[in-house]
Amino acid sequence: VREARPHSGRWLASFEEVADRDAAERLRGAELGVPRDELPDLAEGSYLLYDLIGLTVVEDGKPLGRIREVYDAPANPLLGVEVEGRERLIPLVPELVASVDLEAGTVEVTLPEGLLEL
Repeated sequence: VREARPHSGRWLASFEEVADRDAAERLRGAELGVPRDELPDLAEGSYLLYDLIGLTVVEDGKPLGRIREVYDAPANPLLGVEVEGRERLIPLVPELVASVDLEAGTVEVTLPEGLLEL
């Protein structure tokens, strides 16, 4: 990354390997990643959204489903949870997600009635 700055609610970045606008246009839609071993250490109790994929969502001790995807939505991330063969979206907000236990492989939730039927 040569330079990065916020602009109109998004980030603009330039890369040493991308010489001009045409080269940048060819990269549209590409994903940018950082090798995990090059990431800074996280504060205790913190996690990467990627770490949630594969965890079991539990409510009142009962497994609801497994997280198949995490969507980076504008308002807040959404957990794409497979429940009875269908994807259900659960907002990743403190009001609904009580705890994340990476070691146990669980995400404890308290959901309002009817949310999984939407």
